[in-house]
Amino acid sequence: LEEPLHRLLMDIPMTRWKDIPVYLAATAGMRLTLLQDPLSSLGLFDALRRGLSTSGLQVQTPNERIRLLSGSEEGLFGWVSVNSVLGLVTAKRNAYEILCSFKQAGSFLFLGFSAKLELI
Repeated sequence: LEEPLHRLLMDIPMTRWKDIPVYLAATAGMRLTLLQDPLSSLGLFDALRRGLSTSGLQVQTPNERIRLLSGSEEGLFGWVSVNSVLGLVTAKRNAYEILCSFKQAGSFLFLGFSAKLELI
């Protein structure tokens, strides 16, 4: 964790680190690992919380900010990400212009399509 965190923060003045909120969300692979090896998974989360809590970054509520996402949350964040990157989540867009997204867990299949809806 130290090396990637160091690279991430290299260009940010240390005086600003306390202003950077940190969220770490594990996805499907970690949900599976939690079922297969719960103690190792929980140990990893504890190590991440300890490491980030001493990093100088803003981790005020580590149990809420460093956690496992549910499948629904992961799907929602994926949908928001796809539509945000494409600039489709704005007040100036019509609902029928927003893309739908589908992710097949485990096989990393991502499918995006435009849902053309007729408003009645």
